[in-house]
Amino acid sequence: MLEQDKWEEALGKLKGTVIRGTERIRTREVMDVLQVDQDRYARSKVGKPLVSYMKRLGWNGPKVMAWSDGGKGCSGYWRVPGAYPPHATEDLSELCHPLPDALREVCHLSLRKLHQILKVPLDVNNQGLLRAHVTASLGAAQLQLRANDAELRRSQTNDVIKKLDKLIAEQSKLIPKDVTPFIEHEPEPLAEGGI
Repeated sequence: MLEQDKWEEALGKLKGTVIRGTERIRTREVMDVLQVDQDRYARSKVGKPLVSYMKRLGWNGPKVMAWSDGGKGCSGYWRVPGAYPPHATEDLSELCHPLPDALREVCHLSLRKLHQILKVPLDVNNQGLLRAHVTASLGAAQLQLRANDAELRRSQTNDVIKKLDKLIAEQSKLIPKDVTPFIEHEPEPLAEGGI
């Protein structure tokens, strides 16, 4: 079996068959690419982690589907052709940079993915594509709202700090520089029995 750290590269090269407007690939073909043994136990053990890898690469499933060769009852994965780029095996070594740089890059990548999904022509009969469009639209709207909110908070914070700096500077000018401040001392206690 192929080592799990090499799965994403191998799965990124998968190409399915387009059937009724969706690209499909059988689960057994995916398992063969990963060089999983033919016995049921080995394949079922790989099944759970495989789902998350496939989803990251834009595949939905697994589910039982019809196939162009008449095969029915075969489990497989599907995706909308063209909605996801075939170059999913990009070098991820840049994630070793400091966290802010990595987060910025991931954010840019996410925005490019949203843009690609929204560019696909909308087909109201294709539930998967419709769901992807709605989810991408909502995600883009939420990102814009959060960015606007952060910008508004930043501008308000900067305004308050500038006003406070100005007020402190004005009040500092009013304080005489040559006068020592008067500090009142507490009276000393009276001696016992005396005045």
